[in-house]
Amino acid sequence: MDAMLAQKNEAGQMILYNRVAGFAVTGNEDGAKNCISDLAAAVELGFAVPPLAFTYWNMGPGPGPDYSGTEHGHEWSATTARTCAHNLHHFARTLRERPIPPEGAQWR
Repeated sequence: MDAMLAQKNEAGQMILYNRVAGFAVTGNEDGAKNCISDLAAAVELGFAVPPLAFTYWNMGPGPGPDYSGTEHGHEWSATTARTCAHNLHHFARTLRERPIPPEGAQWR
């Protein structure tokens, strides 16, 4: 990861500028939220992370059955995944149409 911080694109920005990141975590509530917060550090590399750019299986706190062992939480996970995909697509389209300009560039 540190090596990526030094790599620049043709505009002199970090190579992951104007790209979006989202997360699909295979895990339950507690571990998933911790994993998502760690992955959100991708902004340090230049990724844009939209709101609700993640999904996971919401079985509630603590240990429980595997995803395939119950129907609980499947609809929440599916709904959250659709919202995540919608937000990622919107951010990606927005950045393609209006990329973050290099530092020092004139605002339009």
